[in-house]
Amino acid sequence: MIEIDIINLSKNYAYSKKDENKTFEVYNDFNLSINKHEFVSIVGPSGCGKSTLLQMIAGLEKNYTGKINCSTNLDNKNLGYMFQTPRLMPWLTVLDNLLICASKESISKKSPQKFLEKFKLTDFSNVYPNRLSGGMRRKVSIARTFINNPELILLDEPFTSIDQPVANALREDFILNAKESKVTLILVTHDLKEAIMFADRIVFLSPRPAKIIYEHQITLPRPRKLEDTHVFDEYKKIMSKFPNILEGKF
Repeated sequence: MIEIDIINLSKNYAYSKKDENKTFEVYNDFNLSINKHEFVSIVGPSGCGKSTLLQMIAGLEKNYTGKINCSTNLDNKNLGYMFQTPRLMPWLTVLDNLLICASKESISKKSPQKFLEKFKLTDFSNVYPNRLSGGMRRKVSIARTFINNPELILLDEPFTSIDQPVANALREDFILNAKESKVTLILVTHDLKEAIMFADRIVFLSPRPAKIIYEHQITLPRPRKLEDTHVFDEYKKIMSKFPNILEGKF
């Protein structure tokens, strides 16, 4: 069953240069289908529109032509979105940062304390974000992403700018929770090994206007770790066949 069906998507940005109004194309007649409960990684060169694609799917960016059809209504309850930065409210405690995103239905179905326990945040419930490490702030962001039991989760490079061992532990924790929750997941990343670790399928994009230049199915057993030999072997297989794929060249 298709969860998201992107049909003939086109997106332009306007800008001014030397008193001239110009536009550049981000997408032109772009098409992509993602199945229910599928984990898809989207990889492409900087500036090709990966983050913009997530924003359009989420409804944060509505200035485009074409269609984005979703099998579920993507309101705050059904959609989880994790950005490049944690985006925690600095004047709220960890618990309050979770509750501010929680629907009344979520709060009535589960105890906030049990949710804190699930994500190992009980000892930090009354702590403010400025007293947390970068890794702990990301962990709060992960918990917030899952608090409403979403059906679709969008990840925009959320594990960057933190120490690699911490990032790896967060990735593994995230995938475990995503599999348990039976979500559909879309990850935007520059890191091919991270893409392999997460994905059932990797979609490689060209420079803008972005096109799909290659799709790669990942059939490695789970759970996977970034440092696993079979993840590295898959990485080498892709890169040896398409050495310029990360630059958007097929």
